[in-house]
Parts: sequence; C-alpha cells; structure tokens
Amino acid sequence: LDNARMVPCFFIHGGADEVVPVQFDRWTAEELKAKGIEHEYLEVPKGPHVLKEFAESSGEVKKRLQGWLAGRVR
Repeated sequence: LDNARMVPCFFIHGGADEVVPVQFDRWTAEELKAKGIEHEYLEVPKGPHVLKEFAESSGEVKKRLQGWLAGRVR
C-alpha cells in the first residue's frame, strides 16, 4: 500500500457483493487511512458486485467519482 502514496485512489465496492468480499476494500481503506495516504472509499449499501448505478449517467456513485476527478490534473 505504500506505493499508493503518490497516486490518489478512489475505489468503490458494493456492500452486498457476493463475488469479492467487501471486507478486503474495508481493510484497504483502513490501512490507507492509518498510513495517511490520500484516498476515497465509497461503499454502496446493498450494492452487488456489478454496480449498475455506476453505468447510469445520473447515478450518484458516478457523480461522486466525477466530482473527485474534477479537481485533479495529471
């Protein structure tokens, strides 16, 4: 995770994902926070493995990611 220090991270996970257990991203978010590494973790309550809301142009998840990206420059 120390390699993520120079790369801002945004990750999303469905809280009801039955394919990839959500605890892995919860742990990652906790570790990044403990290390003081910039990141944004969004857990979608009751969200499945495939977040259809993300594909919707008006979806709240997509809006949050777009807002996070808006102030970033490569």
